[in-house]
Amino acid sequence: MTPETCALFIKGCTGEHPSLSDERITGMFKLYDSNSDGFIERQEFINFYEIACRTKGDTVRENLRHHNIRADLKKLSEVKDVESFDA
Repeated sequence: MTPETCALFIKGCTGEHPSLSDERITGMFKLYDSNSDGFIERQEFINFYEIACRTKGDTVRENLRHHNIRADLKKLSEVKDVESFDA
């Protein structure tokens, strides 16, 4: 993930259009770009999301919902008969 793709991720979650200087982006890179190469690698992102799941569960669930992921972590596109979003 680059700062640009991080901004797209935030846009997908919130509908906002953050600038690259947005503190959510700069803060994420300060905390999780462990080798300071300007990229958040897969494991670094997983570390971020794992901590977010523990500390901001409601926000994570809302982010997933905005990306069409159900509470059981299945993509809506993978489920043929959807009775409820929370199924």
